[in-house]
Amino acid sequence: MLGSVVYGGMTLGSAAAAGAFAYSGMIKPSLSLTLLLNALCYFGFTQAKSFYEEAGLRFMIGFFQVFVCIYMPVWADNYA
Repeated sequence: MLGSVVYGGMTLGSAAAAGAFAYSGMIKPSLSLTLLLNALCYFGFTQAKSFYEEAGLRFMIGFFQVFVCIYMPVWADNYA
């Protein structure tokens, strides 16, 4: 289950990322914030004591990870 809950976060994160990337002024702040929060979630995952904490953190890892996954191909298409 810990391996699959991350995809639920990616599903909801893709909708949030599409909304954030619709405003060009929000791209850099949202990428910076989500990279920081993703790193904090990874650290929290290593410190988690219960299964439910781990599942919630894996969900949030997927949510924050999708911002970078979506933006990288868009950036390459625009600037490469």
